[in-house]
Amino acid sequence: MRINNIYIALTILATVSCTGVIEYLDDDTSYEIVVNMQTSTAAESHTVFVSKGYRQEVKGLEGAEVTILVNGDEVCKAIQEEKEDFVDAHGNHYSNEWHYREQARYLFDHVFKPGDRVGIRVEYDGRTALAQTVVPDPGTVEKLDTMSVNRKDILGEMSGFLEYSAALRDVDGEDTYYRVEMIERKTVTGHFEQDGMKVRDDITEYIEEPIDYYVFSDPVLLDGYPSMTDDNILADFTPVNSMNVFSDRLFPDSGRTVRTHVMKVGYQYAYFVFRDPDTGAMLYASSVDMVGETVFRLMTIDRIEFNYLKAINNFQAYGYDSSFIIEPTSLPTNVSGGIGVVSVASVSEMAVSLERFGVVGREVIYY
Repeated sequence: MRINNIYIALTILATVSCTGVIEYLDDDTSYEIVVNMQTSTAAESHTVFVSKGYRQEVKGLEGAEVTILVNGDEVCKAIQEEKEDFVDAHGNHYSNEWHYREQARYLFDHVFKPGDRVGIRVEYDGRTALAQTVVPDPGTVEKLDTMSVNRKDILGEMSGFLEYSAALRDVDGEDTYYRVEMIERKTVTGHFEQDGMKVRDDITEYIEEPIDYYVFSDPVLLDGYPSMTDDNILADFTPVNSMNVFSDRLFPDSGRTVRTHVMKVGYQYAYFVFRDPDTGAMLYASSVDMVGETVFRLMTIDRIEFNYLKAINNFQAYGYDSSFIIEPTSLPTNVSGGIGVVSVASVSEMAVSLERFGVVGREVIYY
C-alpha cells in the first residue's frame, strides 16, 4: 500500500481542471466513484480507497459494498475501516476520522500471485464500478552491494550516505515497467528508566516501513523524469522522478544496475514512542535498541500504474499553485463505471543487515 500516492492522486482529481472528473460531470452535485488500490505480492493485507469525485472536491465514500475477485471468483468482501480514537503520552485525544474526508478505506487480506487476474467491484446507491488488472511477472534483484560515500545532502552540504547497488534482471520477452522502494524491517525495544531506575517493563515492537532515499542521475530513471543532478539537488525547476519508475526500454531482456543512496543519519523521534500493550496509551522511552535489515525492493508494475505514477511525477515536478497556469495533468484509469487505478505489483527484493544499536538520550545514530 502506498497511501501517499493515492492522496496525491485524489488532490489532482480535485484541483486540476483537465482531469476526467472535471470533464464529464455536468454539475457540482454529480459525482463519479473513485477507486484506488496500489499494493503488491509482498503484502498480505490491503486497502481499497473509495471516494466520490465531484467537480471541485473529493469525499470519502462510506457504506459501499466492495468485493474482491481473483481469476473470476469472488474471494472476499473488503470491510470498511472503523474510525478510532487515540490517546498520546500527554493524554491528548486524536482520531483517524480525517482519513475519511477524501477517501474511505476498505480492508481485506489476500496473497496475490503473478498472473492473477484481480478485480475490485464497488457497489453503491445502485451504481457499480469495476476495476481490473493482471499481476505482472516479476523482474529480479540478483545481487545487492553497499558502500559508504560522501555526497551533498538536501541542504547542499556534504553528508555521509550508504550507496546500495542492485543488479537487476529484466523479464524476458515482455515490455516491463518497474518501481524501486527502500524498506526497513526492524525490531525496536524501548527501555523506560528514570534517574537510573527502571520504571516499567521493556516494550518491543516490530516495524516495517518505507524509508527516504535519493537517486542521483541514474539514466534508467529518465523514463519517469530526469533525476536530481549531482551538483545541486536544490536547483529550481529541476524535475525529479519522485515515484522512481522506469521501463526496460534501456535494458530489454538483460541486466541493469540501479543505485540508491540512504543518508547515514538513522535517528527518528518516532522510534522513542511506544503504545502501552495494556492501556493503549503512548509512552516515551528513555533509550532504544534496534536490530533489523534494509531492503532494496524491485516492484514490477503494469503499464497503467507506470503511466499513473508518471502523471504524478509531472504534477509534482512543477508543483500545484492556483496562482499559476500549470501543465495539464491527465490520470489514466482502469475502472469501468468510475475512475481510478487498481494495480498489484510483483516483488523481488534483497536485504542487508542494519547496524543500528544503543540509541540513548535522543542522540543521532549512524549505520
